[in-house]
Amino acid sequence: QIPRRRLIGHGNVAMSAAAVRIRTSIHFKHVIDVGTELGQRRHGNGRHAVAVVNDSETKTLQQKRLPDMLDRLPERLPLNARYYIKPHNQTGSLVQEDAVDEILREGAVHVTQLDLNELVRQLTLSDFETFRKIEPEEYIRDLFGCQGDVGVNHLAEFADVVNREMFWVTTEVCRETRVRNRVKIVKSFIKMARLCQRAGNFNTMFALVSGLGHRCVQRLKTTWDRVPSKYVRTFETLQRLMDPTRNMIKYRTAINVESRRGPVIPFFPVIKKDLMVLYLTNDSKVNGLINFEKLRKLSKEIRRVARYATKAYDP
Repeated sequence: QIPRRRLIGHGNVAMSAAAVRIRTSIHFKHVIDVGTELGQRRHGNGRHAVAVVNDSETKTLQQKRLPDMLDRLPERLPLNARYYIKPHNQTGSLVQEDAVDEILREGAVHVTQLDLNELVRQLTLSDFETFRKIEPEEYIRDLFGCQGDVGVNHLAEFADVVNREMFWVTTEVCRETRVRNRVKIVKSFIKMARLCQRAGNFNTMFALVSGLGHRCVQRLKTTWDRVPSKYVRTFETLQRLMDPTRNMIKYRTAINVESRRGPVIPFFPVIKKDLMVLYLTNDSKVNGLINFEKLRKLSKEIRRVARYATKAYDP
């Protein structure tokens, strides 16, 4: 849905926008057609383009034109952005000065303002989509250090998820200066970690717990002293799942149970460790011959991991 916005003026040129419902798979040209039907396009028969306006890390607005062949526009729209239909040759600002502050406020969304169930759901769907796209050959290339033009490295993208989500937690907690609000943030992330466990998203669960367990968060004694005891107990329970003793037996038991019930997202560092152990503890060659037993073990482990992606989450 394109939000309703006020009239936007550009000298003698004026554009208006209205709220319309569009398909999630809508194409750029269809947006232009919708604008034409609503009488939004008031510039004759000239060519038009779609531009996106959103705030940057420096709290200023950025404006860029989208490629003409771009599809699935609603899914590509950031939370703090707007789409505008503009004349093809127009280069001026699409936003009036009195609308700048409104867009910047929209971008200042706090984790405590969001529906945590929906947030976990969207994180899980996004992470699972990345995990599902990993080809078995990517694990082999990563282990053997193969180079070459292999297209998109989905394994590297999935590996980056843990660090990105972990440092998201530490950033949200540490940049809040008020203790009361910081406590709310900690409680929100503990709730999210618990919801991730129930959803079988162990990758995000471990990332959130690792973020809360980071030393820059743990040193905030005043904050943790004000976190209710039931949240602390939940956090400690989740931490026990990360216990590395006995080859992470608690985590392995939990994911085996959840995988029988439905789809799961495994914790990537454990996948990496298991494959690396098989790779390093078995010789590639025995008596000058290729050790096919090593390759069979690696293949069996990769197939086991790939089976986690055979059951899809219900969007």
